[in-house]
Amino acid sequence: MARLLAFAILISALLSFIAGSGAAPEAAKPKTAVILVHGAFGNAAVWDQVKSCLCNNGYDVEAVDLPSVGKGAVKVDRTPDIKVVQKAIGKRVHNGREQNVILVGNSYGATVIGDAVKDFESLSSVNAHAPA
Repeated sequence: MARLLAFAILISALLSFIAGSGAAPEAAKPKTAVILVHGAFGNAAVWDQVKSCLCNNGYDVEAVDLPSVGKGAVKVDRTPDIKVVQKAIGKRVHNGREQNVILVGNSYGATVIGDAVKDFESLSSVNAHAPA
C-alpha cells in the first residue's frame, strides 16, 4: 500500500514537472493523458489508487484491461492486448485531438506498450530528442 502511494506521488510529481517545464500553455490541447497497463497477474483495478490520485489532479487517466490475462483468458496471444493499448492511445492522438500521452506499464504490461507504440513512432517526442 505504501509503495503504491509512493508510486502515485512519484507519477504526480513527474507530471507536474512536465506540465511546468516552461512551455507555453496551449488552450486547445487537452490535459496530458496517462494510460496504465497492468502486469500478467493483475487487472486494471491494481491501478485504482494511482488512477484516483491522477484524476484528482486533472489528468485524463485510463487503466486498460488486457484480454489475455486473468480469469477467462484461454488463449495466450499478445495481439489483443496490443490492440487494446493502441485503441487507448489512438483515441487521444487521432481526429485532431493531439493529446500528449504518458504510458505506464507494470512488467508484462510494459512489453505490450513496447509493441503497441510502434504504430505511433512518428508522433513520439522521444524520437524528436534522440541523437542522430
